[in-house]
Amino acid sequence: MSSEGPTALADLDEFGGQAELLKPYVPRFLIEWLRESPQTTYRTVEGSLAFVDISGFTALTEHLARRGKIGAEVLRDTLDGVFRALLDEAYDWGAGLLKWGGDALLLLYDGDGHEARAARAAWEMQRTLERVGRLGAAGGGVTLRMSIGIATGELEFFTAGSVHRELLLVGPVATETVTIEARANAGEIGLSATLARRLDPRCVSAANAEALLVAPPEAERGGAPSVGPVRGADVAGCIPIAARAHVLLARSEPEHRTITVAFVDLMDTDLLLARLGPGAFAEALDERISAIQEAALRYEVPFNGSDVSKGSVKVILTAGAPSGTGHDEEQMLRALREVIERPGVIPLRAG
Repeated sequence: MSSEGPTALADLDEFGGQAELLKPYVPRFLIEWLRESPQTTYRTVEGSLAFVDISGFTALTEHLARRGKIGAEVLRDTLDGVFRALLDEAYDWGAGLLKWGGDALLLLYDGDGHEARAARAAWEMQRTLERVGRLGAAGGGVTLRMSIGIATGELEFFTAGSVHRELLLVGPVATETVTIEARANAGEIGLSATLARRLDPRCVSAANAEALLVAPPEAERGGAPSVGPVRGADVAGCIPIAARAHVLLARSEPEHRTITVAFVDLMDTDLLLARLGPGAFAEALDERISAIQEAALRYEVPFNGSDVSKGSVKVILTAGAPSGTGHDEEQMLRALREVIERPGVIPLRAG
């Protein structure tokens, strides 16, 4: 392990006065986890997981990129308005945002009645997008659409990393959620078989063997409790270094940039979790994530984040955003070569 990794996680007291500014960038679930059992790296939660994918932003981005700085400002304001409206609706039904992937959201619903609340929130979010997703004034007649996949069961979470704590979601329910969303068409809300059985049958259609939500289930509206005050060191340690520095800039202007993006796929994670058990798998996962973080730090390549995938975990690196070196392509290739050549229990591939 390189010296940069432990230092990055240890020397965090300087962020003591930045807690409230950094708090929105850390999932509520992870903050609560650190309060209750900061030394544990594995946790299971009974809940419902919703993967929300919005289509139409690519056309909007291409249109606005031609307008330079003004286009970047319009894009920022448009994204802010759409996602604010969608997340406000999700939060009203008790959601916690786990991941945000540009045009996709990963939401967790837990506690009593999580199944009905997850389904009802998805229904209301579709209605909200019908209201805020017509962007004629901002982007030349773009209409946003949304597909959603929801699965229910025991969700398996891990934290890993030596440079920052990365929250990772692994296991059959996560894979099922992603798979259901991929099969859903724009405007549809796909449901797992388990979730469909727990909802009012009048709200579910199983045409073509696919369970879809066709009516809003009865559910109790109510937001999740506030996380309250936090320590700056705690939340800073859960945010990638480049993103943390960008958030703390006194002034950050929106802009279009040329960047180099890489995806690192940690393969067979569902299979390895079942075979190794959570303890040994947590060690293997930490080894891989730490190696990626340390290589990215050494070559000044921003670690953008991680995401769920089908039976795997995906890590995204973005050289050039939010920071760059002037030779981002070379730095990215060097970092990836180092990551791929390092031996480990979890197989890797990158592109």
